[in-house]
Amino acid sequence: MKLEKLIDRLDLDYIDGMVNEESFPVQKEDKGKKISVLEIFLTILFVFGTYFCLTDGDIISGLSIVGFYLYSLRLLSKENKKEYQLFHFEKIISSKDVITEMNKAGSRPATLREMLRWAFKNWDRKIPIVALQQRSETNYIAMLSVFINVGLFAHVALSEWASDCRFLAVKK
Repeated sequence: MKLEKLIDRLDLDYIDGMVNEESFPVQKEDKGKKISVLEIFLTILFVFGTYFCLTDGDIISGLSIVGFYLYSLRLLSKENKKEYQLFHFEKIISSKDVITEMNKAGSRPATLREMLRWAFKNWDRKIPIVALQQRSETNYIAMLSVFINVGLFAHVALSEWASDCRFLAVKK
């Protein structure tokens, strides 16, 4: 999904002009997973199995194959979902220390687009959220802020962050 569409979905009061496709290009973490060999195999099995069962008039076998296929897709879709985690340290902390703690917890910092997708369903607009994974060419980091306006800001990458900041991470 385009960055503008993700931003529009949040209906923010303010959007920093520095937050754009050019400053924050798509990262490899933002791209969806490709279709696996298992998914291709299951689809072929479903198509041929259903065809052969229904042409022979064996509706029970055909329905069994359909059920197996749908169950398999359900399992595969769970595998593709990202698990997010918010880190809050209640003290002034450096970006380096935040990333170290995320790594210890088996997570990595979120990208701008991951933060926007997460925020659409989970952000209560009361706390600032920082996505440390992605920096613009001019060393800015994306931040959902509540200090002046509820909005999306391109914040200068600080060496230290305030104690009220939360950092979004994605489980590895």
